[in-house]
Amino acid sequence: MTPIIITIAPIPPMDPQMSERPGPHRFDAFMGDRWLCRSWTPFLAGARVLAADGVPPETPLLMRHVGSDTIALISTVGAAAALTVREGDGPMRFTRFQSFDGRQKHVRSQRVA
Repeated sequence: MTPIIITIAPIPPMDPQMSERPGPHRFDAFMGDRWLCRSWTPFLAGARVLAADGVPPETPLLMRHVGSDTIALISTVGAAAALTVREGDGPMRFTRFQSFDGRQKHVRSQRVA
């Protein structure tokens, strides 16, 4: 199966398209020329956009930073779409994604043996 590559780019400090202040570490995520999302977790949020578009969960997903050929993250659409990053007491960690209305999103993922 052909992997999908998400390219992320930092948001410019004075982006006129933003209604709120950009803050540090916010990125736009692209698949080729297609803009997917704007997020603090662009790989995971981009995977949720792809999953909602019907991309099979077992599709390999790669992430790189704009201007670099280095692959920074590797997963599948299903596994990445099911996660988010939580901060709080202790280090940042991956947790199960829940929508803003509090409902847990059940995204099929494929476990790799």
